[in-house]
Amino acid sequence: MKVNISNSIDIELQQIMTGRSCIIGQSGSGKSFLMGVIAEELCKAKMPFVIIDTEGEYFNIKSIFNAIWVSENESADLKLDSDYGRIIKNSIESHTPIILDVSESYDRVGIVYSFLEKLYKIEDEIKEPFLVMIEEADKFIPQVVKKELNPIEEISVRGRKRGIGLIIATQRPANISKNVLSQCGYGFIGKLTLENDLSAISILFDDKNIMKDIPKLGSGEFMMFGSGSNIIFKVKRRLLNAMGTTPLVKELNNEVDMKSIIDNIRSGSKNEPNNKITKNDNVFNVITSEFTEEDAMEYARSHSSIFGINLRRTDIESPISVYMPLLELRILTPKGRKSDFEIHYIMVNNSMKFLNSKKMALEGIPNTDIELKKNETHILEVIAKSKSIDIENICRVTGISRLIVAKLLARLVSNNLVVEIDGQFNVPTNKIETDKIQLSTATATFKKSQILGSIDTSKILKRMQLLFPDSKVNSMGIKYLKFYLVKIRYGSTIRIMLLDSCKMKDFSKMVDVSELI
Repeated sequence: MKVNISNSIDIELQQIMTGRSCIIGQSGSGKSFLMGVIAEELCKAKMPFVIIDTEGEYFNIKSIFNAIWVSENESADLKLDSDYGRIIKNSIESHTPIILDVSESYDRVGIVYSFLEKLYKIEDEIKEPFLVMIEEADKFIPQVVKKELNPIEEISVRGRKRGIGLIIATQRPANISKNVLSQCGYGFIGKLTLENDLSAISILFDDKNIMKDIPKLGSGEFMMFGSGSNIIFKVKRRLLNAMGTTPLVKELNNEVDMKSIIDNIRSGSKNEPNNKITKNDNVFNVITSEFTEEDAMEYARSHSSIFGINLRRTDIESPISVYMPLLELRILTPKGRKSDFEIHYIMVNNSMKFLNSKKMALEGIPNTDIELKKNETHILEVIAKSKSIDIENICRVTGISRLIVAKLLARLVSNNLVVEIDGQFNVPTNKIETDKIQLSTATATFKKSQILGSIDTSKILKRMQLLFPDSKVNSMGIKYLKFYLVKIRYGSTIRIMLLDSCKMKDFSKMVDVSELI
């Protein structure tokens, strides 16, 4: 089995999974892009690996593949203080990659060393192929004189017999441990111009004359060594958008008001609070509220007739603030041509209800909480991509018999995943076009017991791909929408209103509030 990284380069999977390799090139040469291509190809092949992510740019792998995201990010599957042994064992057994995101950690080196030490011990016993991919490797294996090998050096020297492969990426090969670099049997060299760095990689080439082409390489171009011939190739396109792309310079057309800038800085410094937020506080990004608790109280009183009763004010308890987590996604959707994309901001919770950021109202989207079978997923993908299709063409495209297709379509329709209109089937996805405005937020401190529900990031991202085929997730994060929980008592009966703080609308029928009664 081979891994394809360009039109002209295929590498044996065994070589990648258990060999030693390096990706070297100065900033902008395309190192992370090539690393991303290899990671995506390994995901396709269902190979277990860990990618050490120093910039928080690989989490979007989860948008189309299974992966375990370990990070301090609120949206992550697991935090960095989790049991690494259990993570590694589950990764190897289920052939699921790990994204070890240390971008928000104060002790990146300590975390990476701890993880790899645990990996080495586990693989010493089970000896299953597992690849370690390390971004900014010079931060973790610097060229210093010391008596003992660090875990990465240990893996580079003795990991092969235990099934551990290694790929390191760096833009400063002169600063990296030669113990590791010398172990790289093959690899990829991008553009380098500094004499020290060119000298450092000379140990990788038998023919030093070939190195004269390295400073001339363009972005995304690499010279491969260790393959018998020093091929120069262009990396193929990634399935996912690269998260670490350089921001573009924007032209400024308006005049700068320096007085306003200085006044703004001065006023901000006066109002800055003395108490600093610590890492242990429960501080969250909350969407700015427009309505108060008093507004919620008045709304409950004026709308009590919906319960068929006339309430006194004393029958209504004071509102309690609760917070619903919403996954904010910045996604790109095809705009005519596949190379032309449009940006959208969407907020969504686990029941796939979109938060329309213009109207601030949760609008319905198909409920996909059911577990889909393989054929159902295939049918849903075909319908989503075709926009509208009849049963005969579904059978033709999928190769599934009409009897089975009809049965599965009935289940998809009953669960509101598919809509049938005049014999044509389609997936309702028309709630995206107006969600283009980012909402204003502010930090707030509240107890975790006040959080209503939770977010399953991987589940949502998988379903996003079904609902919006060919879309690309560009960024994501958790924000909280404040609700006022109002209890209304009438004798022994308790009714609940769940009023959002932005539009003062009751969502009690859309959200499970049974635990809050």
